[in-house]
Amino acid sequence: MGDQKNTIVGIDLGTTYSCIAAIDELGNPVVGKNRNGGATTPSVVHFVVGRDPKDCEVGEVAKDSAVTEPDRTAQLFKPLMGKRGVVAANIDGIDISPQEASAYVLKKITDDYRERYDREVAGVVITVPAHFGQPEREATCEAGEMAGLDVLGIVQEPVAAAVYYGVCETKDDGAFLVYDLGGGTFDVTAVEVVHADDRDIVDVVCAEGDHELGGRLWDDRIIAYLEDEYAEQKGACEFSPFSKQALRSAAEEAKQRLSETDETAVNLMLDKGPARVMLSRETFDELTSDLLANTINLTRKALEAAREDGCDIKSILLVGGSTWMPQVKEALAKNFPDLELKRTDPDEAVAKGAAICAAKHMIDRLGAKRERGKHAI
Repeated sequence: MGDQKNTIVGIDLGTTYSCIAAIDELGNPVVGKNRNGGATTPSVVHFVVGRDPKDCEVGEVAKDSAVTEPDRTAQLFKPLMGKRGVVAANIDGIDISPQEASAYVLKKITDDYRERYDREVAGVVITVPAHFGQPEREATCEAGEMAGLDVLGIVQEPVAAAVYYGVCETKDDGAFLVYDLGGGTFDVTAVEVVHADDRDIVDVVCAEGDHELGGRLWDDRIIAYLEDEYAEQKGACEFSPFSKQALRSAAEEAKQRLSETDETAVNLMLDKGPARVMLSRETFDELTSDLLANTINLTRKALEAAREDGCDIKSILLVGGSTWMPQVKEALAKNFPDLELKRTDPDEAVAKGAAICAAKHMIDRLGAKRERGKHAI
């Protein structure tokens, strides 16, 4: 993964999961595994009782701890980046900013990279959602600096995904939509890729999105369903913070299982005792149909705008962990039958694209002027 003394990495700092990648000795982008061998790390921070907040737990262990100590856990803080006066958590009277929580995640994944591959991280390129403006970008850079990293620049997530697909998966010129449904946000971006004179040009034609529309809203619908079913079995009750976190974990796991099966059992241990709730994919799709419809409407708007601009869109690239839900591909195929659907490493494409951007110096430096959305690499 590059020269030991000069490794530059790309980082997808996600709402729910984060990922790190670098260019290997053959010039290919490769995701760096964490200490547990996973390709992604939960963007969750747990502050242990009696310890200095800086001595916190991050990743899988923090996600597990969130079930037992939700009030000492920070998660879903990426949408808070750049917002004044907003905190990710308050631990023993100490406010933890979204930047600080993000810094702990960045430090965790880069420390794991150093330890696992015995290589130094000389610089990082961090991705951000398409809708992030200057305050959010500055906050992201600040998080990297707080983690002790040399932040070389920022790249939009759909651009990073387009770069990965355009450079590694196809050598043909063309235009496509990047349908990016992550844990916390949704973006759909029309891009054109042109290969010329040993360079790759990525042009962002137009973009639509909803920074509140992400996989966590699908989780919320499952949570509400589980609460109703639990109350039906056990009687109405107020759910404690412990139970609310247990419900969120159960909902996320159920959603993932429904990508592979038509029905799943959800076993709950909540305030009034154990309960078993059955959830089918059909019910899940019904509960979330309006959320999916919103992504389709935004996709249609982006497609129409791109075509009005003379862009001949041929395909849709699926990016983001939430695109594994079968309902996504089914809805896109139904509504856009003339477009080819492509799924290329949806969980890793953004980080890999960021690594390519870093290697080819295709990055946004804060304050730098750019022509429309063009990036030459």
